[in-house]
Amino acid sequence: KDKPEVKQAQDRVLHVVSLEQLQTIMLDEEGRLERNLLMVFFTPRLEELVTDEIVYPYPFAGMSPQSIWWEDLLQTVSIRYHRSNDLSRFFGIDGGDDMESPVFVFGKRGAKLPDEGLRWLGDTIEAQALGDRNQAGGGMFRRYSTKVRTDFETWMWRMIEVKVVFNNRHEHPVELYWIFETRADFKMEIAAGESA
Repeated sequence: KDKPEVKQAQDRVLHVVSLEQLQTIMLDEEGRLERNLLMVFFTPRLEELVTDEIVYPYPFAGMSPQSIWWEDLLQTVSIRYHRSNDLSRFFGIDGGDDMESPVFVFGKRGAKLPDEGLRWLGDTIEAQALGDRNQAGGGMFRRYSTKVRTDFETWMWRMIEVKVVFNNRHEHPVELYWIFETRADFKMEIAAGESA
C-alpha cells in the first residue's frame, strides 16, 4: 500500500455521492457509459479493508507498467455510504448494516443504465436485460464481493480481458511470437488454414 504506484492509483479514484453525479461523469448524450466503469461500494467499517488491504483500485488506475493510462479505458469510482443511498439502491447493493464485504460493480463501455436501477440475478443483471445491448443494462454489468485482494484482481482481469483469435489464411504455417520490449518469445505454430 505504500508503493508510489498504489498511491497514484488511489489518488485517481472518483468519490461519487449521488446517481446524478455518476450520470454526469460517465454517460454520453445517449445515456451510455463512455468508458468501462469500476465501482466499489463499502461502508465506513469496511473502508480500511478497501484502502489498506485490497488497495482499491490498484492496479486498475493511474499509469500501468505497459504505459497505458487506465483512465482512457476505465474509470474507477468509490462509493462510501452508511445504511443506503440513491447509488446503493439503484445498483441493488445491500444496506450498510448487512454488508460484510465490499461490492465491486463493473460496467462495460456502451452499457445503458436502466431508468429504475439494476436488478441482479446472481452476479449478473436480471435475465430480462441480458444479451440485448440496445436495452438498459444489456448484460453488460457484473458484480463481485470479496475481502481478498487477489480475488478482486483476478475477477477484474476477467472483466477486461479480450479474447484474440489468429486465423492463418496462408498456404503455409505461420509462427506466432509474443513481443515485449526487446524480447520475442515463440508461442506456437499455426498450420495453414487453421486458427488458434
